[in-house]
Amino acid sequence: MRFGLCCLFKNEEITFRTTTAKALSPLNRGEQLLKLSAICLHNAHNLKQAVTTINRLGIGAFRVMSPLFPRMTHPEVGYALDDLPAGETIAQHMATSRALAASHDLRLSFHPDQFVVLSSPHAAVVRNSLRELEYQGELAAALGAEVINLHAGGVYGDIGQSIRRLRLMDATGQTYRQDRDDLVFAYRRTNIQIQRLAESPRLFRPVENGDGFHRGRQRLCEGAR
Repeated sequence: MRFGLCCLFKNEEITFRTTTAKALSPLNRGEQLLKLSAICLHNAHNLKQAVTTINRLGIGAFRVMSPLFPRMTHPEVGYALDDLPAGETIAQHMATSRALAASHDLRLSFHPDQFVVLSSPHAAVVRNSLRELEYQGELAAALGAEVINLHAGGVYGDIGQSIRRLRLMDATGQTYRQDRDDLVFAYRRTNIQIQRLAESPRLFRPVENGDGFHRGRQRLCEGAR
C-alpha cells in the first residue's frame, strides 16, 4: 500500500484557484477566456509544483483536484484548452507534471465531484455526468493518471436498474474504480451484483490494496454497522 495526499496543501505555498459560472456570466466571451486562462495557467503551474513537493515529502500518490480547469464542461461558459490564450503553455505544464510523476513513480488519480451520478434516473444528470467524466478522462490521459475513483451513486428504488445505468461509463473510454467509502454499494454481495449486471470491460471494483485516501473512514463506517 502507498499513502497519498488529497488535492490540497496546508504548509506549502501551493494553491489552486477556481471560479463559478455566476462570476463568469457577466463577462463577455473574451473576458471570460482571459480569466479562465489565468486560472488554468496558475493551476497547471502549481500542479507541477505539487508533484515535485509530494516527491520531496516522500508521499507516493496524489489525487488531482477535480476542477483543475474550472467550469470547463459548463454548458454556457465552458471551453476547450485550445480556446485559452495560454493554452499551449498550460499543455506544456501538464506534460511536465506527467513526466515528473513517471520519473518519481508517483501515482496520480482523480475523484469526480458528488454531482457526477451515472446511476441517476434523470437523463440530464446522466448527460452532465458523462460530460464531466469525459473531461476528467482527458485530464487523466494528459497526466498519465492510473485511475478515476468513482462513487456508484444511489439506488433510486431499483438497485438493478441503477447498476445497469453504470454501463454508460463505457462510452468515456476510461477505467474507473469504486470508492471504498461508497456506503450504498459497499457490501460484497452488491459488488458481485455490479460485476454480474453491468458486465462492463471498464467496470470499477472496490479498492482493496490501492491508495489509502479513504480506508480509515471506511473502517469507521464498517465498525458502526
